[in-house]
Amino acid sequence: MEPIPTIPTLAKMGKMLEATNGLVLDILKEMTQVRTAVSSLQLEVSQLQSQVTLQATEIHQQAEVNDSSRRLVPELTKVVFKLSKEVEEQSADRRTLLRQLEEQKTLLALQQGVTERVAVAVDKLERQSLGVGLQLKVVHEAVTQASEEQSWQTEELAAQLAGIREDLGTTSNPSPPTQSPI
Repeated sequence: MEPIPTIPTLAKMGKMLEATNGLVLDILKEMTQVRTAVSSLQLEVSQLQSQVTLQATEIHQQAEVNDSSRRLVPELTKVVFKLSKEVEEQSADRRTLLRQLEEQKTLLALQQGVTERVAVAVDKLERQSLGVGLQLKVVHEAVTQASEEQSWQTEELAAQLAGIREDLGTTSNPSPPTQSPI
């Protein structure tokens, strides 16, 4: 049998048990903290795994989009090239139309200038024709008056000639006086 421990030994053993209990409690506290930390880390790992899965899904989707884009790029390039050609042609057509419009505008301005000059010339001609008409009327009146005066003078000369012939005693037929053309 074992010897029965003495009180001081029991007291020592009690103190050791208390110290051991304290250490066990400290270890239990630390284990609880470690468990809490592990749970927290497991939660973070789970969250990270979810994020990694989500990012992997996004990367996969992006890869699919990129792959589709790679297939669409040649087609889109053709469409863009075709559209740019059409835009170029339309721009050229617009430039041609603008040039034609400018030419028509210039022609219209020239036509308007010519029309104005013609109107001025017609007005001058009308005035000149009125002047010529008046001149012709004056000339006609002068010719008529001169003709009347010559006719009167011819009659007077014929009368004087007839008187002279009578005075001379000539009985021959006098020739009619000739009228000079005007």
